[in-house]
Amino acid sequence: MGCFCQLFHPAASDDAKTMHRERLGIRLGHVERLTDREYMLGEHFSLADAYVYVVLNWSRAAAMDVSPFPHVLGSQWRKMAE
Repeated sequence: MGCFCQLFHPAASDDAKTMHRERLGIRLGHVERLTDREYMLGEHFSLADAYVYVVLNWSRAAAMDVSPFPHVLGSQWRKMAE
């Protein structure tokens, strides 16, 4: 996913943080389009699924609005609850 480091960096400007949130939004949009699958890479749980779950947890601390990606949110939380 990338781009989260700058959101946590104390010297990052508000403009830089906004740019990185926009980049993350684009990347989450790509992930959102993969939600027609059971898992990110097909039929089996993989490291990619775990990584997206972790990244979504970082979004809370980074004040990243992930509500535009309801399929990613729903599918990842369900999978990790299993």
